Amino acid sequence: MESARGTTDAERPAPVVGSFPLGALSALLFCFAVPGYVVLATPDPVNRAWPGALLVAVLVGLRYAWIVGRGEQRLIEMTVWLFTYVFLGLAPLVQLREGISPGTTPRTFATLVPESFLVVGLGSLAFLVGGLLRAVRPGGPWRPRVRRPVAVVEPPTTGIPRPIWLLGLGSLLLTAYYLVNVAPALFTDATTLNRQSFTVWPNTATQGIVNALAIMPILVTVVALTLLRLRRPRPEWTLAEKALHLATVLALVATVNPLNSARYVFGTVALALAGAVGLYATARRFRLVAVGAIVGLLVIFPVADAFRTANTGEQVVSPVTALQSGDFDAFAQIDNTLLYVQEYGTTQGRQALGVVLFWVPRAYWPDKPDDTGVLLATFRDYDFQNLSAPLWSELFINGGWLAVGLGGLVFGWWARGRDDGIVTRLRRSRAPGVLGCILPFYFVFLLRGSLLQAMANLVVMLACAWFADRAVRSRLGAEPDDLPAAEPVGSQAS
Repeated sequence: MESARGTTDAERPAPVVGSFPLGALSALLFCFAVPGYVVLATPDPVNRAWPGALLVAVLVGLRYAWIVGRGEQRLIEMTVWLFTYVFLGLAPLVQLREGISPGTTPRTFATLVPESFLVVGLGSLAFLVGGLLRAVRPGGPWRPRVRRPVAVVEPPTTGIPRPIWLLGLGSLLLTAYYLVNVAPALFTDATTLNRQSFTVWPNTATQGIVNALAIMPILVTVVALTLLRLRRPRPEWTLAEKALHLATVLALVATVNPLNSARYVFGTVALALAGAVGLYATARRFRLVAVGAIVGLLVIFPVADAFRTANTGEQVVSPVTALQSGDFDAFAQIDNTLLYVQEYGTTQGRQALGVVLFWVPRAYWPDKPDDTGVLLATFRDYDFQNLSAPLWSELFINGGWLAVGLGGLVFGWWARGRDDGIVTRLRRSRAPGVLGCILPFYFVFLLRGSLLQAMANLVVMLACAWFADRAVRSRLGAEPDDLPAAEPVGSQAS
């Protein structure tokens, strides 16, 4: 039987079947081999609190191995545990055993390391529990809401929806404005590009909004056009439609390139485009992505920095050495957060208010809260202030232990719902939709923080993706959630 999407029932992905051997092998890799290598590659420990980092790495690695073995494409949960494993497990394991603070956050790990691990543990456990609570509710297993069947018509095989045309042309104008202004430094290095951007837009808030408008609309457009073009049956596009697709791809590549783009943004773009062409369509591909992501953060992520700086002679390749760098300052910033709260108390939600009202200019709000990373850098008298502030820090500085626990629960509940939608959609199509392709991988930036830095990109992305998703769904036919579910997702705790 041929569906309205041009995909036969036989071509639809089968329900995912978990693999115990793959899960067990992954557990050996993430819980024993990788942490064991770190322990053996580092000298006798300097800081006696290092077993806390080992415990985090082992427990989170066990959950990550479960996800790999299970094979369900829970992209957001995968990203959360990926960040926790590398940034809050392996990185502090190296730093504490070496007795070296990250270069951007000196004088850390003095007294509050055990409490910092408790913050990591509480937030991570609350995230896990929140997801499990949504998976299994009182009264029986949770099942996704199933709407009544709707009439499905054959989608047209030609033509880009008018909203996508509007988004595409608008995004090209916004990106062109950015490219024209940074053209002298476009394909140089990150330092030169940042200097050029500061010359054109001295106000950092303005600079952040311009960057967001230059990147996110064009990314959403490219993902939407790719989904439309790769649908079945293949569309018969006009020359103008093909030109729009090509122009947006070239503009995206020029704006987000490996030479001077933030690696979090470049990674989001690359993985989003991979999702649009079906990289996460099957359990096998998802498992390869999950394992490859660990390798990417430990090896490719540090090496990629060599292409983004003018001085490449000091770059290192060793994963153990790279984990001591400022890129992996997340745990040190949690330690600094506890020091700040110990001296001044929590901000009682003031930092969160600054995140929500990020769009308000300082001219109208003179005492607007600083970025949490900047606040902590100022508190510790650091010269370099462009520091991270992981989600655990953001929660703790706003409301202490209660905020970490409740925030983790709510985040886990929400993430489980989004992942259920992604899994359900991937059982009927080869891609998780426009937002499903982009948002899960942007969470690496959101988790590392600070939230104030990430909000402009996030809001622009969400608005454009909502606009594009509606147009793509209308062109591809009925939304999967409008059809009877082939198999409940989340019918058991996992």
